[in-house]
Amino acid sequence: MKIALVGCGSISTVIAQNITESKIKVESKSVYDIDVKKATEFAKKFHTEYKNFDEIMKEDLDLVIEVASQDSVRTLTPKALKAKNIMIMSTGALVDEKLFQEIKGLAKKQLKNFKSIRCPLYGFASLSSRENLLLGTIAMQRLARIKQLAHTYVVYPSASTQDWSISLERFVQQGVYVTS
Repeated sequence: MKIALVGCGSISTVIAQNITESKIKVESKSVYDIDVKKATEFAKKFHTEYKNFDEIMKEDLDLVIEVASQDSVRTLTPKALKAKNIMIMSTGALVDEKLFQEIKGLAKKQLKNFKSIRCPLYGFASLSSRENLLLGTIAMQRLARIKQLAHTYVVYPSASTQDWSISLERFVQQGVYVTS
């Protein structure tokens, strides 16, 4: 899977480190950030290439991961959804109902093959084949073993907050999925 990262902060650093250490079986093709100097340094550190957003949209990519900011969701996601598969991590931007509906409409035009999963808070959600592949990676599966409440679930079985379920809730809450 070939990806591009939009943003050079701490989340994209973790993703890039996992790619570099071969914990995630993907190829990071390029990176974009509004801070060109920061993005260039990031690209050099993680053996990828800095490109402007328009260049990324022309690349042969399987996925664009937005990890920049709520502003990037507002300005870049509608444009990206017309051409690429995208995962939105800055989900706070989707509180804006107008933006949410715009992105949801664009995503529905792109969606093809989906699988449904049960999200603990939001009910059933559909996943594309690419999202399913992403959720099946070692890095994502590792989240299933991390419990935020430690051993509390032994005494209170329903107290089983896991990073995995939180990640699924984010997928569903944002209402926009990686398109296939």
